[in-house]
Amino acid sequence: MKKQNFFKTFLFLLVIGMIVSCKKGNDPAPSNNSNNGGNNGGSNDGVTFLKVGTSHTYLYTGFFGGTVVAKVEQEVGKDTFMVRNSSEDVTTIYPTVYYVLKNGNLYSSFRHRDPSNYFIRCKFNVPVGTTWSGTENGTAFSCTIDSLNATVYTGKGLVKDAVKVKIVRSNETVYNYYSPTVGLIGSGSYETDAEVQLQDYTISTLPSNGAVYPITFGDFAFMKVGNKWRYSEVILGGEEDFVNISIESKLPNANIYKVKITYESDPSKTAYQYWYEDNGLLMVYEEGENLFNADPIYMNESVAKVGYGWTGRTGLNTIYIYKIAELNSTQTSYWGDLLTEAIDVSNGLFSAQTNYWNKDKGNVSVSGLLYRDVVSTNVRKGSENRIVIPGINF
Repeated sequence: MKKQNFFKTFLFLLVIGMIVSCKKGNDPAPSNNSNNGGNNGGSNDGVTFLKVGTSHTYLYTGFFGGTVVAKVEQEVGKDTFMVRNSSEDVTTIYPTVYYVLKNGNLYSSFRHRDPSNYFIRCKFNVPVGTTWSGTENGTAFSCTIDSLNATVYTGKGLVKDAVKVKIVRSNETVYNYYSPTVGLIGSGSYETDAEVQLQDYTISTLPSNGAVYPITFGDFAFMKVGNKWRYSEVILGGEEDFVNISIESKLPNANIYKVKITYESDPSKTAYQYWYEDNGLLMVYEEGENLFNADPIYMNESVAKVGYGWTGRTGLNTIYIYKIAELNSTQTSYWGDLLTEAIDVSNGLFSAQTNYWNKDKGNVSVSGLLYRDVVSTNVRKGSENRIVIPGINF
């Protein structure tokens, strides 16, 4: 079995996204600006729903049905907003999605600062017949403004200013309805069959502050050049392997750490990652990527809450959902009993593994289909290396 890089789970999956979206085609994405996460403002006449405090409650009628609440929780850049999705029923939603409204185009992405991952979901103030197209995960899409001022029933009555977007992917056709004053109000495979129905909503009146929020490039206590961890690893009850993780260096003129990952069973698979802190998140990107392609793997306890989460990607098609399960989970570790933050990693259907993090020691252990445990490290106080017998973990 091919091993994934450190902290990335090993399941390949297809996540059922919250709404079918189209990736940008001939239309420009939000521009790449390191100060604000790649988003510049524009003319958005009449589009008024995207404000901090706006909340929508949707009913999903598909196979994984249930109620989803989507709240615009933070303004995280110029014209850029973070939406938290939560549900006790639907496990396949992305916990966090970022929206940009620029020049009348509504974009979405699960990566805040990566402009290449923003999708155009709707175009406002354009005529019927306007099209755009692109690809997502290798699948081609075609999007068309099918009609304007469509009337859609919601749990709070009629909405009469909807833009109807027709989305074609292979042999599948989906219709999404977006109101410039209410937001997304429905989605379905057929014009008369809404699989996503808006039940309730509150539209905020808070003005946008237009602020930019640069990457903080802070430090976590365990992020120091020279820190090393050796982990015992077992996948699906297979043979034990050992993974060595070391923080090799800090990039010149940047608080970004180069991290080396080596499997003892096959040193030729040595890989490098780059770690940095951004507003309480530990961000990771791979060799060959850049800091805007980074995904979070850990959230500092000072800003974390149970249920918070995000989505990460490995390669082109492998998507994982991370959710904070506990903030004070006691784990017996190399250092003794430690309080840790437990982060579930799943494909949206079932938990693949749980990563346990300590704010001072870093990743303490992993449980689930992938098992990892620290067996030696220099990130300690007065401890000796443990004796490790292959196949047995003390």
